[in-house]
Amino acid sequence: PTSARPCPRMAPVLSREEETVEKAKKAALVKASLLHCFQSVAQHVMLIQSEPMLLKELCNGDMAETARLLANTSGLVGLLGLFVNQIGGKLSDIHGRKKFLMLGPIGNILWGSLVYMNPTNKPLVLFCRIMRMIMTTFSNTVMLGSAFGDSLPPDEHKAAGVKLSAVVGASVVLTPFVEAAILGRTKHPRPAPAP
Repeated sequence: PTSARPCPRMAPVLSREEETVEKAKKAALVKASLLHCFQSVAQHVMLIQSEPMLLKELCNGDMAETARLLANTSGLVGLLGLFVNQIGGKLSDIHGRKKFLMLGPIGNILWGSLVYMNPTNKPLVLFCRIMRMIMTTFSNTVMLGSAFGDSLPPDEHKAAGVKLSAVVGASVVLTPFVEAAILGRTKHPRPAPAP
């Protein structure tokens, strides 16, 4: 007996006009996703200088304690991220990607507001750091990769992935300059880069 093989899914035949519309939709999806990615990574990286300074103040200037807390929370983010990414990925398969794409930006607003209102509460600051990092990574990298996989054929998916990596790199490089400029304009003791 031969085993039955599933038939490969065949794409419907589209007219030239329908094909043009479909390409435009895919291009719009990629463009919106890249913009989402840039903004999400910028939110994530915006605190790269000020968050360690806040923790240093909460640790009364103890650099060893500050470094320990930063390292431990980063390790915890990696560990918890394994579970959140897997469970969240399965949930997004069921409930759709859009809701989960919004978790990072909404979470950043929530966690940032909590820290702003309670800057002297060390456990809360650390909890918000962990949640912000987990949710931003999940709603950005994991969800965008899944959305591209759902919507784009393999060759376009690879090309979009390369563009996504470039956008992440640009955001990681550019955003600290914005943060430094903000710190300089607000007369923060940390010096801003020369113009």
